[in-house]
Amino acid sequence: MPTVKKWNSFASDAERFRPVRDRYTRRIPLQLHTHQYMEITCIDRGRALHFVNGLEHVVEPGSLLFIRASDLHSLLPLGAEALELTNIAIPVREYRLLLKRYPDEMKWAFREREKEGFSTVLEPSRQPLFSQWVDELFDAPRDRALALDRFMINVLALLTPRAEEIGPAVPDWLAHTWREIRKPEAFAEGVGALFRLAGRSREHVARELKRHFGLTPSDCVRQARMRHAARMLEMTTRPILEISLECGFRDLAHFYKAFRQHHHATPRQYRVSHRIR
Repeated sequence: MPTVKKWNSFASDAERFRPVRDRYTRRIPLQLHTHQYMEITCIDRGRALHFVNGLEHVVEPGSLLFIRASDLHSLLPLGAEALELTNIAIPVREYRLLLKRYPDEMKWAFREREKEGFSTVLEPSRQPLFSQWVDELFDAPRDRALALDRFMINVLALLTPRAEEIGPAVPDWLAHTWREIRKPEAFAEGVGALFRLAGRSREHVARELKRHFGLTPSDCVRQARMRHAARMLEMTTRPILEISLECGFRDLAHFYKAFRQHHHATPRQYRVSHRIR
């Protein structure tokens, strides 16, 4: 019979959140249970099999899990290494207040209508940032809403896609690829970087890009380059040649042609018309 973890068994009614770092082994796993609160769990070290509502999947270091109060779940460490995790518990009443303030983002993260819920993997560069936000929670007054709001805003801003670009039907792997290819170190490499970030076959990536965004892989990379070029022209005084090289163009004439096709103006014309003078 699964246990029901109760908020008042470890926290007072006045507390709005409770952060904790736990350690589990194969001999002492996290047993099957449900809750009277929501959880955000990050796997810090080790691997585990996550059982949730009759489904299962393997979680790795950097995995971030959004657990609903009604979820029936457990974590079974895999291998000899201990499972270490960070967990932030949020009482249902606070979750409902957050849901009122940030309805789209909270619904996207906790996905109450889906059986398994939502999980993702933080990039290695973002894991220390998440750990820092949790440390700030440990030090903050737990009866104040500000600390919890700041933490949730940070996490949601880090993870949630921009609504005008990425719809709810886009697979998580493709949403991740879409965001990452917009970074200069990725799009400068070209289409090869897109396929590497996706981690799927070229045919599958091309098919899903066309289905969800109406773009070919080349169009996707070109759009990312032109968006960055426009931003640099508007926000900086960097030389156009330097911007061209950063965008992956070795031929300035080729850059001018691509930019004009995309923005209907030359780079110089775009800069003159968009910069504050």
